[in-house]
Amino acid sequence: MPRIRKFSPDDEPAVVMICTMTADAGRDATGLLHDDALWADLFALPYVRRHPDLTWIVEDDAGRVAGYLTATDDTDAFDAWFRDEWWPARSARYARAGSRQRELLEYADQRAPGNETHAREYPAHLHIDLLPSAQGGGYGRRLIATVLDELRHRGVQGLHVGVDPQNAGAAAFYERLGFERLPSPEDSVTLGICLTPDGRHTPSPTGRTDAASVLVHADPGQVFRALTDEDALLCWLPPRGMHGRFERFDMREGGSFRLVLTYDDASHEPGKSGADSDISDVRISAFVPGERVVHEVDFDSEDPRFRGTMQMEWSLRRAHGGTMVEIVARDVPPGVRASEHAEGLTSSLANLVSHLEP
Repeated sequence: MPRIRKFSPDDEPAVVMICTMTADAGRDATGLLHDDALWADLFALPYVRRHPDLTWIVEDDAGRVAGYLTATDDTDAFDAWFRDEWWPARSARYARAGSRQRELLEYADQRAPGNETHAREYPAHLHIDLLPSAQGGGYGRRLIATVLDELRHRGVQGLHVGVDPQNAGAAAFYERLGFERLPSPEDSVTLGICLTPDGRHTPSPTGRTDAASVLVHADPGQVFRALTDEDALLCWLPPRGMHGRFERFDMREGGSFRLVLTYDDASHEPGKSGADSDISDVRISAFVPGERVVHEVDFDSEDPRFRGTMQMEWSLRRAHGGTMVEIVARDVPPGVRASEHAEGLTSSLANLVSHLEP
């Protein structure tokens, strides 16, 4: 009898094969593109590489892989990683040949955090593909139930999934599981499901998402200590041209800190909180040693352009040669200029590298 199990790196070749054999609205897509490998490089491999913890396999009686589900719990963070790390190393492999391949390559080139309109209320998304031998036995339903349980455990508030408009059976499958159709362009179908206990979403904010990442030649434990130690933070967190101090510091899940950043030269433009300073009150909403820490940031400012809570998620992932550090800032207040914020994030990450790689 087929069984569902966790993904193993040895499953990658089978996942690639199944992705291609089901990519044409559930049908075999072999030969539809100039390069068949593009299907998996967009819709399977980046997920299983970044989120093996959110990938499950259907294995048949003979021990062969007959299907899989892979997901991300944070679409914006995933898209930032796809743009900055995954796709740059692969885009040159594919010829701009054939209309469908060109269309998929344009999609990959333009993928970025903030593009998916439903990611705020339904931050997770998934891909599921089953060979005919695994269909009709309830395995798709069980895979969905498995990932939803895991996402609820992680506190993710919702999940969305895109469906090819030609695949009416897939849309009906999701609707039977409690997904609802979301507003979508005419040429696409998107469904979502709320995962909060009361079935309600946090109101969708209007701020933008900014992101940056860097490879640090240090292990995740060292990097996490630098992200959470009071003295270390004061060494590297202030961007170039600023210095900082904490008025209070309680670094733990549920804890908080108050950070005062002072400009070395504020003659060009005043700070958010005064003539020469930016003051922020920060709550720690997630603290996972060696993996991630999430800040909920409120600026101490009388300027309405800086009102609202900005979420800053620092996540770590072991990579070849060290640790990939990624920062995703969500619901950035309109008063924070995108160019200046990008410069500040990049400057802080460069300081982090210098701090850990003296």
